[in-house]
Amino acid sequence: MAKLSLLDMVQEILSDLNSDNVNSISDTVESEQVARIVRNTFRNLYNDRTWPHTGGLIKLTSMADNARPTHMTLLESIEEIEWIKYDMRKAFDDPILYKDVKFMPPSEFLNFVMSRDAGKDTAQVVFDIHGTPLIIFNDVAPTYWTQFDDEHIVFDSYNKFMDSVLQESKTQVFGYTEPTFELKDEFVPDIPLKLFPYFLSEAKSVASLKIKEVFSQKDEQNSNRQKSWLSRRKRHANNGTRYPDYGRK
Repeated sequence: MAKLSLLDMVQEILSDLNSDNVNSISDTVESEQVARIVRNTFRNLYNDRTWPHTGGLIKLTSMADNARPTHMTLLESIEEIEWIKYDMRKAFDDPILYKDVKFMPPSEFLNFVMSRDAGKDTAQVVFDIHGTPLIIFNDVAPTYWTQFDDEHIVFDSYNKFMDSVLQESKTQVFGYTEPTFELKDEFVPDIPLKLFPYFLSEAKSVASLKIKEVFSQKDEQNSNRQKSWLSRRKRHANNGTRYPDYGRK
């Protein structure tokens, strides 16, 4: 099955519903409703799992705030972070040295940094965006990171002898972004080709219930069949293991 444009999908769904054909998704109230159903189905699909083709190298944004030197921000489109590396060199003329910065769950991170001696020369107290005090080190590159919300990444240390705050140019981050969905006739959703039959069947099933208030057993069977295949594929890819999602929701 080839990928379809939004108009193609709306036309096919309207045909299955025995509704009037349209030349644009904006032609009728019903076609606009079907287009929104397709969009919501798309969003639900991406909220259900992480899709490999949406992954890639991304950048964190420095807050450039001396009061929070170990805080960085996420772009709104970022859904999940898989790993973070930071340039750990200790002198400007040293070669670039990227190393992993490990994730630590928020409660463990808070206990970890608050167990430090705030009186040490290499320690300083900063306040999180939400006003919570954190004891960070200021003489070494970060070792751990966490998230207390879906907008900021918080690290446990920075090297003030290299930079006044953590720098986005010194980060390497791999993460997953949320695809966009445009309510335009020619728009083609960013979905793997093998997933399209499930996507379309799911949209047809929802449209049948919401618009005609009729349960379509055939569309529901097709949707469940594709969903089972996708679940088996996911288990195989992850060796039966589910990985935690530490990114935006």
